[in-house]
Amino acid sequence: MYNDRNKPMIGVTMALAMEDHQPEIYPAYRFEFLKQQYYEEIENLEAVILPLPNSIHTSNSGYYIDLIDGLLLIGGEDVGPGLYGEKPSENIQQVSPRRDNFEREMIIQAVTRKIPILGICRGHQVVNAVFGGSLYQDLSERDEETWDHRQTPQKDFSNRHKIMIEADSHLAEILGQTEIEVNSGHHQIVRRIPEGLRAVARTADGVVEAMEGTDDNYLLTVQWHPEVEPVDEFSHKLFQDFVKETVKYKGSK
Repeated sequence: MYNDRNKPMIGVTMALAMEDHQPEIYPAYRFEFLKQQYYEEIENLEAVILPLPNSIHTSNSGYYIDLIDGLLLIGGEDVGPGLYGEKPSENIQQVSPRRDNFEREMIIQAVTRKIPILGICRGHQVVNAVFGGSLYQDLSERDEETWDHRQTPQKDFSNRHKIMIEADSHLAEILGQTEIEVNSGHHQIVRRIPEGLRAVARTADGVVEAMEGTDDNYLLTVQWHPEVEPVDEFSHKLFQDFVKETVKYKGSK
């Protein structure tokens, strides 16, 4: 489709917390990691990735922004409540302030430069926080009756539910549907949606499952994990549309 020099470069964030790793106990072993499914789908669409380290030197974000044609914000640990002006509740789980700070800088600069953004799970939540919104630190903090959206103990994303998509949204245009079934594996959810974002999909219990930017920038976030189901038609369409937009951005440079 493209020769090697024309492939879009997509920056992909990395997670800091591994379930079997405890840096406070083993300080000499501090890792960042990237689940393979995230970048395999990107590469299958003939784009290349640039893994983005969660550097404490947030000023370096500008160098990465110069290199990339798209920003993929992946899942992982909780978004720190300090990012949206709250104190941790008793329900908060592991957080990574250095990741929050680095991703905030990348999001701000990507929006400023009109670089396409796709946020997945935590990526959905951190975009909301950076734009000025807030989160429920746990599903249990929501007043309305709320389903259990967490992963099953098997961590196989077998917990699933339907979502309703706004008919006039870009997401509906991408998928060609206004109702689909998706997986679920999260305990934090979007609370207040800020100016600049619009909820375009919800579950029957009212949880925000997708958002889009309200201007002409390409900004799409989803609460579910499309990367774990690459053969699924709707998952493939999400990544395909995102990569298509990164190609356009590269051509506009």
